[in-house]
Amino acid sequence: MGRKSFISLILICLLALALSISCKRKEKGEGGVPAGQAQVSGELHVLSASPKGPTSAFQESEALVVIFDQPMVPLESLPEGKGSSFLMLQPSFSGKHRWVGTKTLTFTPDQRFPFSSEIRVTVPAGTRSSNGFVLNSDFSWVFGTVRPRLVKHIPQDKQKGQSQRAPVFYRN
Repeated sequence: MGRKSFISLILICLLALALSISCKRKEKGEGGVPAGQAQVSGELHVLSASPKGPTSAFQESEALVVIFDQPMVPLESLPEGKGSSFLMLQPSFSGKHRWVGTKTLTFTPDQRFPFSSEIRVTVPAGTRSSNGFVLNSDFSWVFGTVRPRLVKHIPQDKQKGQSQRAPVFYRN
């Protein structure tokens, strides 16, 4: 047997060993829990929530998105507006929620959020994932919708001889 054949045989054996170890890990699931058995204790966390803070374009606040670190719903096809939602909005808004995968919840209001508004969103403490993890405390954030901005005014700075009733221009 030549040197190249011997090295090829060793590489094939190492690849087969790596594949068998990988398959055994998949059978057990993450963290050594057998597949099909979910963990039933632990803390649920919100990984991301948006929008946050002031928005500069109305498209930024067309929908709310919350991403959790644990699966919240079973993996299945749910049409928009179906499934559960536990988001609390102040002030409240009607709209449709949709699970995108098992960990991401979106909320789209029936009508756009009003301009120049501050909206508080809360995921309440006690929210439970599908595998039993619990959110220990409220997770809240605030975002502001687009505010009008001054784009032009007359008279300009230190300009004289203009009427006091000159127009002011705003843009949303």
